Amino acid sequence: MEPAKKTVILIEDSETFRFIYREILNYHGYEVLEAENGKIGWEKIKNVGPDLVLLDIMVPEMDGFEVLRMIRSVEATVDIPVIILTAVEGDACQKGLAAGATDCIIKGSCSPEEVVFRISDLLGIRKS
Repeated sequence: MEPAKKTVILIEDSETFRFIYREILNYHGYEVLEAENGKIGWEKIKNVGPDLVLLDIMVPEMDGFEVLRMIRSVEATVDIPVIILTAVEGDACQKGLAAGATDCIIKGSCSPEEVVFRISDLLGIRKS
């Protein structure tokens, strides 16, 4: 019996980045649920209980820091790994990690394959 797919919720307002991450994660066997803003993303997180969240900081409705705060404040979601995505170098990663993010990726600084590797590593999945 094949193991169940791991579910990743991708909260990202850029259609281009959603497409790129969805395609590469689907290719590697992940189920990807998308949200174009923080409010929709938070609802999906509460309803689905994903294995991991890829969270852009600069999203409409509810920014990534607020979504992260909500994730870390609810018992059912507190242990979900969260990888912050940001296009801005600087203190966004430090602020996200201090707020409880598991990892931080600066968009464009690592390949989609590297993102998959980091997700797999966090979820204890070894990709050959």
